[in-house]
Amino acid sequence: MCLFAVAPAIPAQAQEAPVATPDAAQQGTGTVRGRVLNEATGRYLRNARITLAGTDRFVFSNEYGEFTLSGVPAGAQTLSVFYTGLETQQIPVTVVADQSASVRVNLNPARAPVTPAQTGEGDEDIFELEAFEVTAGDMGADALALNEQRFSENLKNVVSTDAFGEVSQGNIGEFMKHMPGVTIEYNGNVAQGVQVRGFSSNFTNVTVDGGQIASAATNSTQNHSRSFGLDQTSINNVSRIEVTKLPTAADSANSLGGSVNLISKSAFEYAQPELNYSAYLSINSNAVNLKSPGPGEHSSFKTLPSVSLSYALPMTDDLGFVFSGASANQFNLSRTNVPTYQYDDLGSDTYLRQVSTRTEQSSTSRNSAGIKADWRFTDNQQLSFSYYGNIYNGISASRRLTFVSGETEDHSTEYVYGDDNDGHITQDGNYQERESDNNTFNLKYTYYGERWEVDAGASYSKSTNSYDDMENGFFRTVNARISGLRVNFDDIDYSTGSVGQVTAFNEAGQPVDITAIDNYELRTVSSSPYESSDTVKEARFNAGYTFDLPARPTFRFGGSHNDLQREIDTYTAEWTYVGPDGIDNGLDEGLAGLEDTNFSGMSPGFNYPGFDYASPWRLYDLYVQHPEYFLQTDQQQYNAIRSRAISSASLNEKITAYYGMLEGWFFNSQLRLVGGVRYEKTEDEGAGYTQDGDVTGDPDAERAEREFTVRGAQFGRSYDGFYPSAHARYNLTDKLVLRVAYAKTIGRPALHNIVPYRWIGENTGENGPPGFVVTSNPGLEPWEADNYDVSLEYYTDNAGVISVGVFRKEIVNFFTNSRQVVDQALMDELGLPEYTRGWEYQTERNGGDARIQGVEFNYEQPLTPLGDWGRHFTLMLNYTYLQLEGENEADFNDFIPRTGNAAVKFTAGKWLAFMKWNYRGRQFREQYDDLEGANEYIRSRLELDLNVEYAVTPWMSLFVAGRNVTNESYEWEVYNGNVAGPQRLTSYSEYGAQYTFGVKGRF
Repeated sequence: MCLFAVAPAIPAQAQEAPVATPDAAQQGTGTVRGRVLNEATGRYLRNARITLAGTDRFVFSNEYGEFTLSGVPAGAQTLSVFYTGLETQQIPVTVVADQSASVRVNLNPARAPVTPAQTGEGDEDIFELEAFEVTAGDMGADALALNEQRFSENLKNVVSTDAFGEVSQGNIGEFMKHMPGVTIEYNGNVAQGVQVRGFSSNFTNVTVDGGQIASAATNSTQNHSRSFGLDQTSINNVSRIEVTKLPTAADSANSLGGSVNLISKSAFEYAQPELNYSAYLSINSNAVNLKSPGPGEHSSFKTLPSVSLSYALPMTDDLGFVFSGASANQFNLSRTNVPTYQYDDLGSDTYLRQVSTRTEQSSTSRNSAGIKADWRFTDNQQLSFSYYGNIYNGISASRRLTFVSGETEDHSTEYVYGDDNDGHITQDGNYQERESDNNTFNLKYTYYGERWEVDAGASYSKSTNSYDDMENGFFRTVNARISGLRVNFDDIDYSTGSVGQVTAFNEAGQPVDITAIDNYELRTVSSSPYESSDTVKEARFNAGYTFDLPARPTFRFGGSHNDLQREIDTYTAEWTYVGPDGIDNGLDEGLAGLEDTNFSGMSPGFNYPGFDYASPWRLYDLYVQHPEYFLQTDQQQYNAIRSRAISSASLNEKITAYYGMLEGWFFNSQLRLVGGVRYEKTEDEGAGYTQDGDVTGDPDAERAEREFTVRGAQFGRSYDGFYPSAHARYNLTDKLVLRVAYAKTIGRPALHNIVPYRWIGENTGENGPPGFVVTSNPGLEPWEADNYDVSLEYYTDNAGVISVGVFRKEIVNFFTNSRQVVDQALMDELGLPEYTRGWEYQTERNGGDARIQGVEFNYEQPLTPLGDWGRHFTLMLNYTYLQLEGENEADFNDFIPRTGNAAVKFTAGKWLAFMKWNYRGRQFREQYDDLEGANEYIRSRLELDLNVEYAVTPWMSLFVAGRNVTNESYEWEVYNGNVAGPQRLTSYSEYGAQYTFGVKGRF
């Protein structure tokens, strides 16, 4: 097997060593160019360290494994090539003055000695290595990640997408949740946003190849956040993932907790064409059947097929393509109970007042395709072009039953018996069809010279997102009710928040069948069409020049311009059902003949009986035939116009940045220092609604038309700042690395504060001020944080690492809710009418501070040596502990102080097994208004994911992958120290385990 061979000229693109170069004319020197390959995986290696033996002169290979070492004395020389987890090799090479010698370096994890073999083929020297067996799972992913992390200039975690086995549905979030300091935000059972070191996804900057992707997913547009929706991309076109904990000056300052960069695959990473494929079936353990009712009008398949393909085609050393495509299809069935308790002031005399049980079905399809072309048109210049498209379609149906006993004196911990006619039972359905797409184009130019490095790029990304209901023949929501009941609960199960038996009696004391649709009256139906778009245009430029001086200083500089445009158009319209007689609360609002015959009779789980449900499709057909049966009250007409004005906004944000950064090597290259400063200017423009006129009195459509103007308010502002950073990496030994770093970062306000609005409304409740005035605050300054980090990393010989780090984040300029009484000064400032005097004014302002201190521990180590069967066991552990202090603790919604992961990988011959545990500590949600001094939390949980693979042939494996295989529940609780433990539960959900069974491989 070939270890290396001197080969024809290979382009040289790498950063040179940090030692002054002797003058070539005086010393008689030449150049060595080369490329480093991991022969076991067929991938070229980035950041391999190539050292000229007998000196401290070295270079690193670039992202395609290429390197250049200039100023090498003529004659016989030796190169030492090092890469974490692979055999260090000593490479002899003959250098001719003023000429270039070329080598290819093929590294392997084998430890057999190297012996030269004469080939008689000109001047090529071939070095052969003893044969070894590459086993299932031995793909070099661990070595790649650790080597990237080991030699990075700043603190980051890098993981190859091969590292954790098959990822459920190709969702990047399910992969990233195992990384240190990373937690994932979920929308139901779907990974949606990324948190780093305790900060919400709104403060996590996510890029692909350094460029921002547009995200019109619901978590970013409906809430006007900056969160990137993970369903907007697929893992099959991603090579590795970088999570940067502290930025350099070349990185965006919008990185309070950290940032994420997804690095796409490149054909130049591969030595030969490679096809990766997988085909599988997806099954949810709550719906182990081929076909059954829901989520739409008709029965549908619940066991769904998916396929993923990725083909790397390096046509020549100078031209290559990567093609990718995937169709990921999945069905989820979740069941949720939400118990609501009646508390006294101390929370001691507590009983179950109502309980809701919800069944939610969702069927999703994500289809993606991409192409990336890399062309090297000179030895040191390259162009890369990529396109990625993603289409997401989903249909979901949520059917909720709410049993209300009302206030009563007849209760215990085992039962609650309601008062006569004070209870009711409601049935709520929520149905939606979503379509979302994303199209992203990237163009990048790269130049590598002996002194200069330049890369420049431009990208365009557009995403759209829509929800439709009436256009597709159904209502978005349906509400029905049985009123005037005495409702009793027996056999209360506090562990799940469910009731063993619910019975109901009418005014005459007769039992009522609460499962039959004929006993329900239809109250309201609604429609909520939604359209949004996100467009991001970006340009970037980076350059670096290395000086021929001691410490080999490199000055880097550059800039970027980012332009984001977001458009949202939505509203909610509601109708009251009055039936044929046209009278509200008449005698003909029953649902007989309007049931969902396909789904009715289905149990919501938790041992409840089967219930009949109203059909949103039949109700819409009835609306088309008899619109007079559906009345819009004056209030409903007013609300529809108001909702469109409030929810439909337009905004634009431009961010222009420049930076300068200096890098140097000291103490025989043991110490690397990087420092610089970044300048960012942000320019915001927003268009929100205006509200004018007298808001008191009875509302109607005519008044709403006069009062609200969609996008009638315009606002613009700008702010800027300087953000310094400094990083030091010191090699205490060859294996032990100390890092010390500082960076100043920001967290920009959520985008809803860029959109101006002012809402004035009367207080319709019994308590509080007579009315409210609520405005946005486009003048909010961003959060700012001084970040300090110290870490110690020990790298073992067999691709292992043990690291521990401590960090502190000093945060100022929090966004706090401000409340004050409207007085004359405020009326003059905001232009408020006289009748608002004495009302309450609410907005957000900057103020206060907080501190996050934390510890991160990471351990990854093969437990048995490499042998004929490969690494038998690998153990991975990481744990992050965060401590939050300061006056703004309550502003950290969704804060998780403790997270961790554990994984055991076992390989033996053709078998691979991977067990991965993910731990999320108790998560703060928000203050609980119904109980004094109480907060609401999401309870801690430990989930287990499992992968098992069997290699049938070298190019085909059978696999099964399971997510949350123990079906760990998702629970919320309220706590103030007085509520009894069993009665703290406020929500209990089971999402089921998600399994995939399939075949995968590579050619």
